[in-house]
Order: sequence, then C-alpha cells, then structure tokens
Amino acid sequence: MLRLHQIIADGGSIQWAQRAAAEFAEAATREFHNSAFASVPASPDLEWLRACIDFLIQRDA
Repeated sequence: MLRLHQIIADGGSIQWAQRAAAEFAEAATREFHNSAFASVPASPDLEWLRACIDFLIQRDA
C-alpha cells in the first residue's frame, strides 16, 4: 500500500487533487453565497452549512 501511495505522490496526483478540490470549494462557496442561499437570512445553521464546504476540503483522509 505504501508503494502505491508513493507512485501516486511521485506522479503529482495528490497535488492535482488538492488543487482541484480547492477550485471546487471556491465554486461551491460562490454558488452558496450568490445563488443557492442568497435569500436565506443569516443564522448559525446557515454558517454551519457554509463551513461544511471548508471542512470537506481541509480534513485529512
């Protein structure tokens, strides 16, 4: 298993996936604020939901 991880890391796949995830998170955040929840009043629940975007990208696998 470690050998496979090394092959993937050496090929740049991990960095590529991290960049792609960051781009998807940015797009999700824009849509969250500009479209999907634009008319929803601010609340702790709404902030929690928005924070889920960051959590899903920043968590460790």
